[in-house]
Order: sequence, then structure tokens, then C-alpha cells
Amino acid sequence: MSRRPNPLDPYTSWEAFLGAELRRAREHAGLSQDVLGRQLYSSGSTVGRHETGETPIPLGIAERYDEILKTGGSLARLRRMIDQQPEPTDQQDALQVAEKLELTENLPVGQSHLRSDYAEMTTNMPINGMGVDFLGFAVVFTLDGGCRIVPLDRRALIAGGAASAISMSATSGRTVTSADLERMDPELLLEHFRTLRKSLGIAGDLFGCGRVVKSVVEQLALLSSLYENARGRLRTELLTVGACYAEFAGILHSDVGNSQAAIYWIDRAMEWAFEAGDRNTVAYVLRRKSYQAAGERDAARAIGLAQAAQREEQLSARVRALACLEEARGHAFDRNEIACQRKLDEADELMTDGVRHDDIESDLGYFCTAAYVDFYRATSWAELGQPSCAIELCEQALMALPASQYWDRGEFLSWQTHAHVANNDPEQAATVGQEALMISRYTGSSRARNELNRLSAKLARWAELPAVRDFTQALVEA
Repeated sequence: MSRRPNPLDPYTSWEAFLGAELRRAREHAGLSQDVLGRQLYSSGSTVGRHETGETPIPLGIAERYDEILKTGGSLARLRRMIDQQPEPTDQQDALQVAEKLELTENLPVGQSHLRSDYAEMTTNMPINGMGVDFLGFAVVFTLDGGCRIVPLDRRALIAGGAASAISMSATSGRTVTSADLERMDPELLLEHFRTLRKSLGIAGDLFGCGRVVKSVVEQLALLSSLYENARGRLRTELLTVGACYAEFAGILHSDVGNSQAAIYWIDRAMEWAFEAGDRNTVAYVLRRKSYQAAGERDAARAIGLAQAAQREEQLSARVRALACLEEARGHAFDRNEIACQRKLDEADELMTDGVRHDDIESDLGYFCTAAYVDFYRATSWAELGQPSCAIELCEQALMALPASQYWDRGEFLSWQTHAHVANNDPEQAATVGQEALMISRYTGSSRARNELNRLSAKLARWAELPAVRDFTQALVEA
């Protein structure tokens, strides 16, 4: 008889959280502790101690778990993140944490009082009182237009994500009441968040996800505080806006390599969109989940989630087109050329005619252009074994891509490199890889960096070529 695994409490420590993620991955793979232990050349009891957090998981073992369970490296990344967590031991260490996070530098005009707030906090808060769960400090913006420094608690961060930790601290001194909401103009309030979301999206395209993720989480904290007392139509509209912010937060965290936060925010986006009854946003979030599955090369899940998105009614043409593109990519992974081309053609038609006659007003998927469709068609051709066609299409997409979509350019280029390898042109692959690397270093995109790491492995057999050697060296130094 198989042993019943001990119940887990993943929020007691980082080790317990890592162990819970290991169990989730093991159960998803359909393996028992004993079977996994044998594949690890160990025992089921060792796996059990890893899952409960009783025994820390070394990096090498985390990498082996990733290989066996096909997690895409998530357990090893989480192990590295845990190993890098600062553990302040005195006020000076706490100050260094804040300086490392760049939270007391380059403050907005009129907010210089934050330095004194921080100094008072570190002086009056005994470091022993912070305990091992203390992570550092964050700047939060309040309803009256000011901002404060608040401590971040590891347990709160694990249990609810950064926004919940910030929200709890930020609202402790200034709660949002029904009277506050009554004094606000609802349309002005909603327009503020919608306009800011567009601006943050453009900033992400131009400067990279890492430079805007903090601002997005701050706005989510503020939105969360507004939900509590909002009722009726205002709450519904705020939830819809919040779902868009949460979906964006999922993109940002995924791109900077924080998969756990990405999953958390995508789930919040789905929850809020469902509560708001906004089917267009629900479909958009389902498409995002399909995108994540495609990133893990999980064809069945990518196709299923994209099809679920298309079953929703009252979709904007762009959202439906995006869902078609994700389904097409899943079919390409399955080498189903006919189904892939059918969905690509449908997306093309939606972008050509559907957008012009769309009666649904929505900013979702604003980045989906003809160039974006060409990019998906190119990556699909590459998966289907037609690299020369893929290269030509990708060149067209890059020429048509708006200059503002700098982040997309880096992703397009990183994908194009694989087509050059498949076309037996390693030198061109390395040359394009150099350009993609330059952009990924600027934007901080971990997804583009992962593609370039894959490229480096493919180019290993041509290591003596000057262009390949230069690319490999640049990648190591990046």
C-alpha cells in the first residue's frame, strides 16, 4: 500500500514553499514519492522530506527534479531565488537591503520625507522583532497622493504575493471608506486607472518589464484597497480594470523570471474577470494562460486553453485573433500543419476585416498587429520544418514592427535565431543572437535570455566559428 503523503503548510518558510511546489509538480506528473525517489537514485522518504521542507533541496537535486518532472527549470530557479534572499541581522544590514532594492534613491519630487520615514522605521523597529520573515522595504502610494515606506514580510509575500503584503501595510494607516468613494468621481477614477494601464504598457514595451513591475504592483495594491468598499457598478468596473492590471503583472513577473508571482497574478486576473462578468477579459486571460503553456511547450494545454478562450461570446476581434494565434502555435508543436494554417488564416482575417468592423470597444491586445500575426506565422513555419519561409516572414514582421514595441523586437529576434540554425546558417544565427542579446540586456527579459541560452546549446558544434565564439562570449558576460 502506498504511503499517504504528510499534509503540507507551504507558508511557514521558503523551504516549505519549495517543497510544496515539488509535490505539486510530482502529482501533476503522476508519480509517487517512491517512483520519483528511484528516478532520483534515492528513496521515497528523501522525496518526502524535501516536500515537507524538513530537508533543504540542494540546487543540483532541484535541477534533477526539474529534468525528471519536466518543469522547465522552475524548481531550480526558485532554489536560486531562496538562496539569494537577504537575512538582515542589524539596522545597517536592513539599510543595505533597501539600498540594494533602490527604494530610497531617485524619489519623486516632494517625497524626500521618505528618507526620514525610513530612518525612523529602522531606528524604532528592533531587528529582532522583524524576525527571519523580514524581507526589506517598499515604497507605496496612498489615496491622498502621498507615499510611504512599509516593511515587506516574507510570509505575507508567499501567501498572497507582493501586492497583498504592500496593500496590508499601505492601508493600515489610511483605510478606504465608503465616504472616500462617495467623494470620488467614479468615471474619473476609472479613467485614471485605464489611462495609466496604457502608459505602463507602453513603458514596458520601451524599457522592459523589470522597470515597470513595481509600479504595476503598487497600482494593484491601491485597486485592492478600493474593492473593499466599492459596490454595484463601480466595484464591477474596478474588478475589470484590476483584472487587466493583474494579467499585466503576470506578464511582467514571467518575463523577469518570477514564475510563482506570474501564476498568482494570472489567477487573480481570472478570478476578478469572472466576478465582473467581463467575458472579453476572461477570454484574454485564458489566452494568456495558453501563452504560458506554449512557453513550456505543452501543446495540449496551449490548444485547449486557446479553444476555451474562443468559446467565450462577445469577444473583440483582437482578443479572438490572439486566441487563434495561440491555438495555431499549439498545433505547430503537434506538427498539425493543416490545423495550424487554418487558425493563422483566421487570425489574419480578423486583423484585416474584423478590427475595422468591431463593435466591442476594448484596449485589450492593442499590440496585436499584422506584424504580430506574421511573427506567429513565422515561428509556426519554423516548428513545421520550413525555416527559410520562417526567416522571410520574421524579417517582414521586424520591418513592420512599431519602434515603440522594443521588447517585442527582442523576442522576435531571439525566436528568429532558431530558424537560422534550422536553415544551417550558424553564423547568421549568432549575428542575430547578438542583437537579441543587446535588447534583452536592456529590457531584462528572462524569456528572451532563455531562448538565447537554447541557441547557445544548438551552436555548440560550431564553436570554432568567429561569430559563434563572439556570441557565446557575449552571452557569458551578459
